[in-house]
Amino acid sequence: MNKDKNISISKLLIHSAFLICVLMIAPTAYAQQTDDIDISGVMKVSGVSPMVGTNFNFGGGNTIRTLGFFSANSSGINDSFVLDLSYLRNFNLSDVESLDTYWGINLHLQFDDTVIGPGALFGTSYSMSKHFAIFGEAGLNVFIVDDSSFRSFGMINSGLGIEVSW
Repeated sequence: MNKDKNISISKLLIHSAFLICVLMIAPTAYAQQTDDIDISGVMKVSGVSPMVGTNFNFGGGNTIRTLGFFSANSSGINDSFVLDLSYLRNFNLSDVESLDTYWGINLHLQFDDTVIGPGALFGTSYSMSKHFAIFGEAGLNVFIVDDSSFRSFGMINSGLGIEVSW
């Protein structure tokens, strides 16, 4: 049974790597066809801690967000690296032009304990100017730990953030 579990975790890691590649290639391929891609910096404070990354906004309200967090200490114990990838899709619930609502799918990867957390997001963003926006979102993820049969649900990916465009 332990061997089957390792095989299924390996398959999950392979599928996750494939998803990461697709999420990274899609904005690049779109940008080559059009000049309609905007890149912005993002900082999000959530249950993990402050994470920083990049939004790739490409055509029709589609966004790929990559966020990362790294912590290290002098002893090397409990160092961690977290990568968070999201596909976000805007839709309008309001006539206010500066207010955007979005839903998305999310993949949370923690490399020190090999934790995989697929999930879903729902959020809203308010543009305060052409180059600055604030956002808040709620996310529900399923966390799967590699070396055990531990599975849990959590809203650790919920949080508040800022987006700066240039």
